[in-house]
This record gives sequence, C-alpha cells and structure tokens, in this order.
Amino acid sequence: MRVQRLRLCAALFASAAVSACAGGLGRQPILPAGQTPAAGAVTCASTAVQPAWVFKGACQDGKIGPKGTHISLGAYKGFTVGGSVGKTDLKAKSPFTIVDATGNHDIEKYQHKAFPRYSVRGSTTRLYLEVVNGGAKPIAIKGKPAITLTIADTGTISSQCGLALLAQSKGSYAWTALPVPVTPVKSGYHIKIGSLPIALEPGAAYLALSCSKTAPSPTPSSSPTPSPTPGTSVKIYSVSSDGAINGITAGPDGNMWFTENGMHAIGKITPNGTVTSYPVNAYTASSFAERVTPTQIVKGSDGKLWFIGNDNYTAGGCGCILSSTTNGTIAYYQIPQAQACGDASATAIAPGPDDNIWFAVDGITSGVGCSHIGKFSITNHTFALYDAGNNDGEVFGMTAGPDGNVWFTDDKGYIGRMTTSGTLTKFAFAGYTAGSQPSGITAGQDGALWFTYGPPSGSAPTGIARITTTGTITQTSTASTDYCQGPFGPDPIVSAPDGYLWFGCDYNLARSSTSGHVTDYSTLLYSAGALINNMAWGADGNLWLAGNDEIAKFTP
Repeated sequence: MRVQRLRLCAALFASAAVSACAGGLGRQPILPAGQTPAAGAVTCASTAVQPAWVFKGACQDGKIGPKGTHISLGAYKGFTVGGSVGKTDLKAKSPFTIVDATGNHDIEKYQHKAFPRYSVRGSTTRLYLEVVNGGAKPIAIKGKPAITLTIADTGTISSQCGLALLAQSKGSYAWTALPVPVTPVKSGYHIKIGSLPIALEPGAAYLALSCSKTAPSPTPSSSPTPSPTPGTSVKIYSVSSDGAINGITAGPDGNMWFTENGMHAIGKITPNGTVTSYPVNAYTASSFAERVTPTQIVKGSDGKLWFIGNDNYTAGGCGCILSSTTNGTIAYYQIPQAQACGDASATAIAPGPDDNIWFAVDGITSGVGCSHIGKFSITNHTFALYDAGNNDGEVFGMTAGPDGNVWFTDDKGYIGRMTTSGTLTKFAFAGYTAGSQPSGITAGQDGALWFTYGPPSGSAPTGIARITTTGTITQTSTASTDYCQGPFGPDPIVSAPDGYLWFGCDYNLARSSTSGHVTDYSTLLYSAGALINNMAWGADGNLWLAGNDEIAKFTP
C-alpha cells in the first residue's frame, strides 16, 4: 500500500536547508550567553542544520536508517528527551535531527517572524520539539510502535497533557491536536505513537507538549491487583545515563553491570549503590570511533562482561561485540558486515551453552531485512553466522536453553531453537494471529523456556507463555496490565532461584508461578518511581531493575 504523504512545514524548509548548505554556512552557532543547554549536551543551533526557526535546546544531529534510530537529547532547562523511531523504508542512512526548546525566548525568528506558539486555554506548553528530515526523500516509518518518547521533567507532573503538531496549509501554519495518549509517569511523560500512516517529508516538523495548569497529581495508568506482598521494598539509585539503561546483568565481582545508552558507556553499581562508568568509545577502532551505543549485556563464562553495541552515525553502520574486564578494560570486535547482509545492527546477546557468546544481528540488503543468529568464540575471537529464518524480521530475546541449544524470539511470531552447530527449528506462537508478539525469553527452573508476549501497539493479549524443549507452547499467565513491548529490547523475563518467573515493562512488575498465578507489584514500583527497561537477579538476592536515569534494587 502506498504511504500517504503529509507535508509538515516541508517544501519551504527543504529549499532553505539546501541554500544554507550551498552557501557554505556549516555550523553557525547563534546561542547567546545564558541560553546553552546543560554541560555535556549537544547543540546544533545553526541554520545549516535547522532550515527555518532555530531551536537553541539540546540536539541530536545524527542519522536515521532502515532500522530507525534511538533518541537521546541531553538535559536542557529541566527536560531530558529519550525514545526511538521505528523501522523505516530507507535503504541507507539519512541525516536526521531532533532539537528541543521551551518557548520563543530560545527559538530564533525565521524571515523576521516569531515561532507560532501553541496555546490552549487553561494549559501551558511545557516543551517544543523540532524533527528535521535532512535527506532528499520522504521517510515512511513502518515500525510499530512508530515513535516513542520519554520526556523527563523536573517540574510538576500533570496528569492531563496532550501533543500537538504544527503543519503548513495554503501558506499558513496551524497547530493541530494529535489523538496520541500522553501518559504521566513519576518523573515525566511517556508517549507512544503506535503507527504513522504518513511520511516525513524533507524539512522540519514541530511538536508541542501542553499540560493542564491545574491538573491533579498523576496516578498509575492502571490499578493492578492484588496489592504487593508486605515486606517488599524498592530503593532507587540515580545514574547519569543520558537516556535508557537497556541492559543489566550480575557480574562475576558481586556487582551489577549495565549499559549507559546515551553516555556510550557501560557501568557497574555495587550492592550499596556506588556507580562507576567506563566509556566505550575510547576502545573502539579508529574507523568506528564516532559513537558506539551499547545495549544488552551479559556475563561470559570467562569472567568478563560481554555486550553488544551499534554505531548509527557512520556510513554503513556498525554492529559489534564488546567485552570488559571487571576493571573496565574494553575490547571491541566488529560483526562481519558482508555475512550479515550489510548495515547490520546487533539486537540480542546471551552466553551460550557451549561457553561461546551468542547474539542476533539484523541486516538489510536491497531494501529487505535479514536476520542472523551469530556465535562468537571468546577464545579465538572468530564469528560464525546462521540464518535466523525470519524474512525481514528481527530477533528480540535470546537465552541458553536447558537442552544445550540457543533459544530466541522474533517479531514474526516465532520461537526459534538453534543447535550450537547452527541447525534451526522454528515454533509458531498462536498469539501472533491475535496481534501479540513474543519478546523476552528465559530458561525456567522447570526444564522449559518461558517468554513474554504483547502487542507492539494497540490492544492485544499480554502475558507470559511456556514452551517445552520439544516446542509445545502453553499460554499460562495473562497480565492484568499492559506489559508493553519496548522499542529498546525485549520485555524482560527472568527466572528466580525459587522457580517463580518475574517479568515487566515501564512501571509494571509481576511474579508468576509455573501454574500461572500472578502477583502484581506495579503499585509499589510506581510509588517509588522505578522504571523497567530490563532486569536481572543479583548475587545479593535482590532483583535489580534498569530504568532510564536510575537503577532500582527490588527486595522481594
């Protein structure tokens, strides 16, 4: 089906961008004193980057490709913006810029005209976002969800907020409220645009976040029952991650190790909450030295931490496997691009039953996606790649199975089983026909595999299911709340030593017995402000939860 195109302040802005670049302006900073973002934030207040009104806030001036891109803006005047853009119809990477601002005082005039403010009676506009398609062609976003945003706000959080779009029609500009839910969370707002049936034309588009001035304090998006078991507790530790903490694992040294997406680093946190960060880029090869973004992390059989990273900024991209000692010495190994179809991004990682590191890589060739399961030898540092058998699909979760095989989930509705020699068997998940995708996966204490499932957008069953090592699937637990499918990786599910399965997403956390009885702890997490991107059991017997700029220690 042909994608409908909507010109979002586009034709005029595209020509302005071309003329600015042709004139050799390059980056012309116009930030006056006192208007700069927080230290460490990237700015791009230049007419060469922003073709019309110039925003002076934090900026991500990078690339978007077939796999979409992550969003990570530095702190600016109390706001920090993170999120992602889903898969696109692009066949190569293209310039893509996102900038924020808080009002006309930090937005430069364009052709002597002030930026048209968004105003709704009884509300105040908290933040403006500018999205610039710097390429020559429209970008159709095919991923579901298409766009997710997490906006951290140090001000008073409102439960009544909305999103609006500034569009051009017949030579004039007008704001239009969007039918997109804005969910208040303890430290800001979460926005998920499930699908985008329009294309982003070359040039700039503008969004406004507006909230009621008199809105009551936020409450959780759902009211889970039953109440959490008495005696549980949550302790929050702040981490300067500048974006999502996508991966977390127990290290061999008794500490928890995690990835810092926006800081392009990995970190460790001691049981008492002391955090140390180790930058990744200092150890990358010179040809890939721009910005490697680490995502998932695991403990290897050699006593090192192993993690995957992607470079979405250099031409062709880069998927890589990295290792770190417990003192932060990092080694870097690039995934063979040719074997992985080119433009390959790593999406999952797990320690294998054969003491190797196993991973998933999602590539693209001639505009069509292709996924592989990879094996990396930790002794001789060689790669072997095997077809994942999911045409134009993407692997979400991965784990070593109790049967000596590697198991994984994909977004085409399959559970995959691969032998250590590369033989693949696929098992169809019946819930896929109802709109649910399998996501995270773990080996249970009962000799089977357990996985989470849920909708990428819209309404569909959510919960966990069990698959035996011979492929029999049983949906045993249905969650009462939306255990959403996050754009940064699998919805986590982990097996506890006592045989219970723990799973969750966002501010939702639940425990399930193998017979399907679910206990929900979401109210406790929300009250503490503990967000979940991933989770892992620590050597101290606590469940550690990776959020955006925080790590939580959950004591059952």
